[in-house]
Amino acid sequence: MTPRGEMPFLDHLEELRWRILWSLIAVVVGTVVGWWLLDKVDIIEILKRPIAPYLPGGRLVFTSPAEPFMLTLKVAFALGCLVASPVVIYQIWAFLAPALYEREKRLIVPALTVGVVLFLAGAAAAYLWVLPRALRVLLSLQRQDLAPIITATKCQRRSGSWMTFPSTEPPVQRIN
Repeated sequence: MTPRGEMPFLDHLEELRWRILWSLIAVVVGTVVGWWLLDKVDIIEILKRPIAPYLPGGRLVFTSPAEPFMLTLKVAFALGCLVASPVVIYQIWAFLAPALYEREKRLIVPALTVGVVLFLAGAAAAYLWVLPRALRVLLSLQRQDLAPIITATKCQRRSGSWMTFPSTEPPVQRIN
């Protein structure tokens, strides 16, 4: 480090590497915690609530032997990312903060807080309001001689999975 507090380029890369490594470790630990939470709390049932009225017999179906495991792994990973997000945000902040002026630092903290609150509000609105209405509309447009099969996850690229619907097919939420 120079007297002015500057670092050579390779030192920046080294620090970035460690920040990324700590973030990945946090996500892995968070995924293990998420797996444990799935064992203790029926989170999949909570996620299934918006589509429960459209499921025959109230149960999701799976079309391959690995699908229940993959569903559990995907949900545990999503929980892991959620649990690890404070560590990841801190690592990003710790890497960027030395390069910012004091005024910039004062502006970023409130903006980040508002961003997190708005993200959570948007996720809640999508879960509670948009997803149930979008499913009602989409499933009402089917022919009488066709029956929907809503699977637990997608193994191949085909439609019908409730776990990938909000991320891959959001016709109501997307603004182009």
